[in-house]
Amino acid sequence: MQRIKGLIGVDTYQNIEHVYTKEQVNKLLEEYQVNFPEAMHRNVKSMFKPDSNPDLVEKVTADMSAVLPRIALEIARAFMEPKLNLAQVLDKVKTPIHCIASDREIIDIEVTLRHVSSFEVSYMSDVGHFVMIEDPDTFNRLINEIFNEFVS
Repeated sequence: MQRIKGLIGVDTYQNIEHVYTKEQVNKLLEEYQVNFPEAMHRNVKSMFKPDSNPDLVEKVTADMSAVLPRIALEIARAFMEPKLNLAQVLDKVKTPIHCIASDREIIDIEVTLRHVSSFEVSYMSDVGHFVMIEDPDTFNRLINEIFNEFVS
């Protein structure tokens, strides 16, 4: 019996074949090393829509800006390291994948389907990257629908 019925991604898998070079990783993380709280605040804020709830934006940006820089940078570096090739990892996944994503950035489904046997996307409108906290009712409905598909 297959123990894992499916995977649910949240605003991810935009292009699983994209791989950063070591130089790109260093360049992307450079501003965080200069002034971590300011860089984090600016970049997290950009993940929201301009008309997002300002209290929510401030809460999330403040929380993420308060993380210990060395821990956040190590996590980011590990996620973007050239040795991490998401396409190669997903080549080994034999279970359906369904992603819930903001419609701000369209996921390249054709690219993903070159590496997985089953992949679907449910887009959410009027949200930024933090789909689960910007519209929890829609997100929870979608999670339940996807879960029920996986277990039926």
